[in-house]
Amino acid sequence: MEQTELKNLLESLCRTLNDRHSSSEKCFVEKWILLDGGGTDLISFERTDFSVSATIFRTKNETPYIQLLNYIEGLEPVRVIVPIAGYNTKPEQLVTKLLKRAYVASEEKFDADRLFHSLIEFLALLSKESHDFSAVGRLLGVCLDVDCIELSEEVNLVRLDNDAINERQPEIRNLSSHPVILDYSNSNVEIRIRKTFQIVPHSEHSYFNIGNKAREEFSNIIDLVVKTIKLYRTGVYYIYPRSFSSPLVEGGESFPMDIKYIRPSDIQKFNESDAGKLKESFLLVKDTIQNDQVLARSFSRFLIGVDERIAEERIVDFVIAWESILLTCKGDSIKAEQIYRFSLNGAALLSFVDSSLNFIEMKEFMTNCYNIRSNIVHGADKSNNNKILKKLNFISLDAVNTRISELYRKTISRLASIDINERPYKAENGWEILLRQKSV
Repeated sequence: MEQTELKNLLESLCRTLNDRHSSSEKCFVEKWILLDGGGTDLISFERTDFSVSATIFRTKNETPYIQLLNYIEGLEPVRVIVPIAGYNTKPEQLVTKLLKRAYVASEEKFDADRLFHSLIEFLALLSKESHDFSAVGRLLGVCLDVDCIELSEEVNLVRLDNDAINERQPEIRNLSSHPVILDYSNSNVEIRIRKTFQIVPHSEHSYFNIGNKAREEFSNIIDLVVKTIKLYRTGVYYIYPRSFSSPLVEGGESFPMDIKYIRPSDIQKFNESDAGKLKESFLLVKDTIQNDQVLARSFSRFLIGVDERIAEERIVDFVIAWESILLTCKGDSIKAEQIYRFSLNGAALLSFVDSSLNFIEMKEFMTNCYNIRSNIVHGADKSNNNKILKKLNFISLDAVNTRISELYRKTISRLASIDINERPYKAENGWEILLRQKSV
């Protein structure tokens, strides 16, 4: 088909689409929207993607649509790509994707020029040997005061402006079900991942296989970013939603089953001064912790504690996280004199991590944290722990949790700087050696 003939076909199709679209049933939803003057308001607006999809569906029996479908089906690159990339690259799916791209929301119409350029770009894409895959996760619970924080070459935390936040606000279809929860305007961060993959048809590197690999890899990376944030600073963090996309396949979005509410007071602010430390934490979580079985087990329990809302449950998990490190020797658990070894090894390690910490004070602190954990686990009277808090001069169990988690973060970072085989729980006589050396 000549270019002039193709353009005429696309113009005819867009005229048909616009005629159908003008009579399409409208779908309206509610959203909490950030206002220019500050604050939010519940506003009703049209959900255009519903009406656009309905319009395209109603046009499938029209001559211009059938002609474009036949044209797409006859292209050699399309005949090649369908068995490689699967259902989502069948001609009918590709036409639908192109028509959605041709819709201009601000003008409420399908644009023929836009459709033509999308088609040209699409045909060029089919012949490429490498494709960019991407994923996005909305990180709730964080507010960025900087445009972007780069965690790696492929992974970034990106600040959203007000328009982007409003566009991404969850929809409220039933006002009685979620009146307040679905307002995430105080979290302005997206995790964005982009990576280029080589495509080799009819091999383990086919488009279909690479797409599945990228989706799984990106999902794991998003989880690692959340773990990084939790290691860096205690808070309530949540991904809602996460989405995956590739040039040829619509990835869609995945939403959690339970929708959580994050109080404005729980939002953590990050700025330029946090960028370097967050990058270091990401590398620590991605590389160091995952490659050390002891640290991985300990960190997993620490994350459970971070997510706990009940102070008693939280300190139990934090102490168990410490136990995984302090009561391990050359890969085996220390079974004798556990409370003594926990406090002694803990004081030695903390004095090594931070020379300003007093060994005797740290030994007493770790002993009492272990005793608090034991009292909770074995159902002792709460007055026993109240006596310990008074002895330690802490006003609450929450204050103890804050302190023990701060010390844990410092320790994990310091251990990461030591060769894995020289870490005290791995090395021959590691704990004994640590007890005899000064902090460096």
